[in-house]
Amino acid sequence: MKAIAVSPGYAHGKVFILQDEVNWNNISLQTNDVPGEVSKFNLAIQKSAAEIKELILQFKGSNQKDQADIFEAHALMIEDPEVLEQTIGLVQTQAMSAAWAYKKTSDGYAQMLAALDDEYLKERAADVRDIAGRVLKHLLGKAQENLKELPLGSILVARDITPSQISLLDAKQVGVSVMGIITEMGGKTSHTAIIARALEIPSVAGVQGILEQVENGTEILFDGVTGQIKIQPTLEDIKDFNFKKNQFEAQKKDLLSFRRLKSETHDKRTVRLAANIGGVSDVFSLISNDAEAVGLYRTEFVFLDRNRVPSQEEQFQIYREVFEKLGERHCIIRTLDIGGDKQLEGLSMDQELNPFLGLRGVRLCLREQNIFKDQLKAILRAAVGHSVGIMVPMISNIEEILETKKIIKECQSELRACGQKFSEGFKFGVMIEVPSAAMIVDFISRHVDFISIGTNDLTQYICAVDRLNDKVEKLYNPYNPGFLRTMNSILSAARKNNLHVGICGSLAHEEFLVPLFIGMGVDELSMTSQHILQTRKLVRSLNYQDCQKLVEEVLQLETSAEIKAKIQAGKSKEKA
Repeated sequence: MKAIAVSPGYAHGKVFILQDEVNWNNISLQTNDVPGEVSKFNLAIQKSAAEIKELILQFKGSNQKDQADIFEAHALMIEDPEVLEQTIGLVQTQAMSAAWAYKKTSDGYAQMLAALDDEYLKERAADVRDIAGRVLKHLLGKAQENLKELPLGSILVARDITPSQISLLDAKQVGVSVMGIITEMGGKTSHTAIIARALEIPSVAGVQGILEQVENGTEILFDGVTGQIKIQPTLEDIKDFNFKKNQFEAQKKDLLSFRRLKSETHDKRTVRLAANIGGVSDVFSLISNDAEAVGLYRTEFVFLDRNRVPSQEEQFQIYREVFEKLGERHCIIRTLDIGGDKQLEGLSMDQELNPFLGLRGVRLCLREQNIFKDQLKAILRAAVGHSVGIMVPMISNIEEILETKKIIKECQSELRACGQKFSEGFKFGVMIEVPSAAMIVDFISRHVDFISIGTNDLTQYICAVDRLNDKVEKLYNPYNPGFLRTMNSILSAARKNNLHVGICGSLAHEEFLVPLFIGMGVDELSMTSQHILQTRKLVRSLNYQDCQKLVEEVLQLETSAEIKAKIQAGKSKEKA
């Protein structure tokens, strides 16, 4: 079977099925005592909140900051007044049981998140379900799972494993009673995956049907690097598994030697390796993987993890905490990138036939200026004393840049009038992800301090391919000559105008494309933290002049196949 690899490593053991104790379908809908149900619900929230706070203290006490940060987010979410008011409203107006009303409310919220295109935000639906499961267990009188007494050599298999469940494990169990985790749901950016990586538990997800093919005690092994799973493995499978596991451990040890080394080529071309983050819970991984900066701080989750638009003060507290935890590291924070495909509660947004070409990013912010100004003010206030770049997404013309800069000046004037401290030393930049912007980088350079190329959307727009449409998926191709020529044009214009340029899309760590980007003159590559050390090792193996020659040769080729073959041949020659 094939899975999504979410936490690297190799696991071999026997299946232990983790049952979902809350049966959503059997929750009673009957209640005759509305005041009693409301009191029961409030008590369940209080007990759940107390448990979460206890987990935060526990993880902080053992210096496990990433786990503590995840549950600090849960602590905020469980007390969301909109969720509480909606649940109590259903109990009072429709005589629903508290359990069913809370299930209905939390399900709607989770479904909204799960329907989003952004993978990081989509995975936050699991956090909502985790919190709901905790509260519902109190409402239904269900006991908490005991994962401290698992059989030796267990591989946990479940429909899904929540952060609350995985937090019950400890480091002493890894490699002894817990060898790995397999789930039918989930992905790389889930908080469960983050905790699994922190505990170094090999994990794979998205394995539809696994629960139908195994039972407790079934022998199983999996490769947490490629996602390959073997049920009832043969002796040959086990031999191959052990060989790969030994190789992986040696490579892991080798990568650790690249911490605190410079990210530079043999001939001293330096490239800053930064991380993409979605919130404070990602900062621990960034630090442990030795990222030099934040190249993309997505702020969408601040807006989508609640049923209303967050206030300026709420945003200020969230952004300030992230900046403080980053210390002296530079952080590029992206303003709200939400569109017709990502519905924002509390804001009337029409459904669009083609949301990727519709009201999203800066287009929405310039229309909803009250929301935009609140966010900008929160960022400006939080940035005091920190190295921060404010980046605006979905720019397609100079007018949008000028209007945004005008709004920022208005925000500064209003903050000054109120006596609020704010940063005046921030950098201002834009994302290049729209073809029209890619063609005028020379003009854009007159108005910004930096640009960052969003390769996901730029590939989609250059190739005219919906990257979520499996019928044309093969045409979504970063080796397309038109896309690579566009990338070279952007970077060439940036170099001529002394403009700092980064790449923050998913291609920033691709082994065969990094040499091209370096040859084109990129200043920064921003990626998920787990790819930092591997990319640093790659950068240090390269020669800038050789990368430039490779770019010249590749740009003369006509087809994607030729380009791929050329790059791979060069890589094979280098390895030899």
